[in-house]
Amino acid sequence: MASGSTAHSDHDASSPRILADQASRLLRPDYRAVLRPVGGHGLGIMGASKKSGKLGAISLLAEILTPILGARSERIAEQLIERFNSVHCVFAASPDALLRTLDGDEQALAAILGLRRITAIELRERFSGGRVNIFGKAFLDFLLIELDNPREERLRLVFLDHENNFLRDEDMTSGAKSFIGGSFRTIISRALDLDADKIVAAHNHPSGNATPSGKDKHFTAELERLCLRIDIELLDHLIVGRGQVFSMRQDNLL
Repeated sequence: MASGSTAHSDHDASSPRILADQASRLLRPDYRAVLRPVGGHGLGIMGASKKSGKLGAISLLAEILTPILGARSERIAEQLIERFNSVHCVFAASPDALLRTLDGDEQALAAILGLRRITAIELRERFSGGRVNIFGKAFLDFLLIELDNPREERLRLVFLDHENNFLRDEDMTSGAKSFIGGSFRTIISRALDLDADKIVAAHNHPSGNATPSGKDKHFTAELERLCLRIDIELLDHLIVGRGQVFSMRQDNLL
C-alpha cells in the first residue's frame, strides 16, 4: 500500500472488526442470558460475570470511543455512564435519550449508533457462517444488541435448515409497548419461501422483564402448532429484556 494511504488494515484500532471486538467485550460485564428457572424460584444465569463498576465502565467505553471521538471520549463516556449506569444500558438506550444525555452532540450520537450497528453486523457474521448455536454467546449477544430496545416491542425470526445452518433473519413486526403477536400467515409463508426446516423466534420486552407473559405463551403454542402442521420445527422462543435472554424451550414451555 502506498505511503500516506488512509485505508485501514484489520489491525487498525478504528477498523470495524476491532471496534466490534471491543464493543462485544464491553457488553460482558452486564451479559446475563436467562435460560432456566432454578428450583422454580428466581432465574438461572448463564454467562454471568461480575459487574465492573462505573469507573471500569467509563474507562472501557472511553477506550473504544477514542479512535472515533479523540480527546473528548472520556468526558462523553462519563456523561453516558452517569446517566445509564452501564455500557449495556448505553447500547440499549434510544437515540433521543442518548442525544439528551450528550447535550445535543450529534457527532457523539452518531459514533454510539454506528458502533452499535457495526457490532450487530460483526456478531451476525460470527454465528451465521454455518451451524447456529442458539445458546452460543455470539447469537445471544446479537439478540441483545438488536432487540434490547426500551421503547418498542419487536419480533425477529431466524430461519435455519435441517442442520441448523443459517438461512436468514428478519424483523417481522414492531409495535409500542404491548405484545407483538405477529402475523402467523406471514411467518409461515416466509419460512416456506426460504425452504426453512427450523425457526427461532425472538422478541423483546420494553419493560425490561424477560419473563414470558400469558400472551407470549399463547403465541408460542399457536406458532408451534402451525409449524408442526407443515413439518417445521420451532426451536425456541427467546425473550430479551434489560440484558437478559429467556429461553422458553429451556423453561419447558415448548
